Amino acid sequence: MRDLVIVGAGPAGMAAALAAAGAGLTVTVADEQARAGGQIFRRPPAEWGTRHGPYRPYGWARDLIERFEDHPGIQTHFRSTAFGVLRDRDDPDAATLSVAVSTPGGGRQIAARRLLLATGAEIAAIALARDLPGPAEMLRSLPAIPGHVSIFAEAARAMHKILHARVSILRRTVISDVVEGNGGLGIQLAEVDRDWALTGKTHNLSAEVLALGCGFTPSTELARQAGCDLIWNSAGGGWTVEHDDTFRSTAPGIYIAGEPTGVAGAERARAEGHMAGLTIAVSLSGPLETTDLPGARKQLASAERFSGVMQRMFDPRRNALAELSRRNDTVICRCEEITSGQIEKALANNPFMSSASPVKLECRSGTGPRQGRNCEGTIAARIATSRGMPITKCGRFNAHLPVKPIPLEAYRGLDE
Repeated sequence: MRDLVIVGAGPAGMAAALAAAGAGLTVTVADEQARAGGQIFRRPPAEWGTRHGPYRPYGWARDLIERFEDHPGIQTHFRSTAFGVLRDRDDPDAATLSVAVSTPGGGRQIAARRLLLATGAEIAAIALARDLPGPAEMLRSLPAIPGHVSIFAEAARAMHKILHARVSILRRTVISDVVEGNGGLGIQLAEVDRDWALTGKTHNLSAEVLALGCGFTPSTELARQAGCDLIWNSAGGGWTVEHDDTFRSTAPGIYIAGEPTGVAGAERARAEGHMAGLTIAVSLSGPLETTDLPGARKQLASAERFSGVMQRMFDPRRNALAELSRRNDTVICRCEEITSGQIEKALANNPFMSSASPVKLECRSGTGPRQGRNCEGTIAARIATSRGMPITKCGRFNAHLPVKPIPLEAYRGLDE
C-alpha cells in the first residue's frame, strides 16, 4: 500500500512527488516515457550517457529533475501505462483505490490512499490564424511579465531567428487545403477575419513538410474513467477536470495537477504539482510543520498571471476551426478514418442526436487508440453548429478501462 500514486513524471508530477515525499509519504510515480521530464522536458536516452537535454527557458528544470531522480523515497515505473482506476464496487467511496498499470514486466495493481493525475527543414512561411496583438491587448498582458522575463527573452530570440531567415509571417491566415503531388505538398492559404471566418482570399505555396498546430488537448481519459467531473475550458484545451483550490477532484481520493486542469505551460504545472503534493500530505497526515502552503500559493499565483494572459491571447475559435473541415472527404477521426461526410450524414439521419457520445456510437469516431483526443472537439463543434446550441452542451466522449491500448498479458498480472 502506497500513500500516493502519481501518473505522469512531467513538471507537475515531479513537483508533487517531491512535496509529498518530503512530508514523509510513500510515493510511486508511473510514466509512459523512458525518463522523467514529461512532454516538455525531452531528454536523450540514458544509453547516450547524457543526463540532461536543453530546457530553455526553464532554468529550474535541471534542479527539479535531479532532485526527483535522486530522492530515495520516490519509487518510479517508467515505460509504464496507467490504463484504469479500480475501486471496490460495494464501497466506491472507500479510502483505498488501485491503479492498473502495464509495465515492461507485465500488468500490476498499485494500491494507494491517494491518486494524483498529472498527465507537447527550411520554413517557407508561418501562418497565424489570429492577428498580431494591438496596443490594448499588449497593455492587458503586462501582468504576465514580472518573473517571466526569461520566457519572453527566449521568444524574442526565436522571433529574431525567424526574421533573420526571411521567413514570412502571415497573420489572419489558415491552411484551407493540402494536395500531395510531385514529391511535395501544394498548400492553400486562406485569409480569415477576426473570428477566423474565411474571407474568400487565398494563395498557394509549395513545401516538403506541413506542421499544423491547433492547440493542445489535456489528457483526461484516466480522470474520466475514474469518475471525475469535467468542465469546459476552451482556452485550457477543451474538457478539463473539475477541482477545488487544493486540486482535489470530485472523485474520492483523486487529485489533479498540470495539463488535466487546463493546458497552461510548465511553470504553472510545476506550481500546481507542488501545491497538490502538499495538500495531499496534509489530507493524510494532518498539519505538517514542514509544509509551505503560503509559499506554494504565492508561486501558483505568479504562474497563473502568466498562463492566464497566454490562454486569453491564444484561445482558439473552435467553431471556425471545425468549419475548415467541412469538405466531405476530410478525415475527422484519424484512428477510425471517419470522414466529415459520415459525421454530417449521421447528424442528418438522427435529428435527436445532440451530444458527442451518441455520434461515437453511431460512427465509431473516438473509439481508436487516441480515444477522441483529436476528433472530440471537432465533432462537438459540428454538433453545436448543426443543433444551434453552445459547444458546452454537446457533451464529451466517455472513457472505459483500458483508457489506452495495452497488451492482453497486462490483465493477467492484475490478479497476481
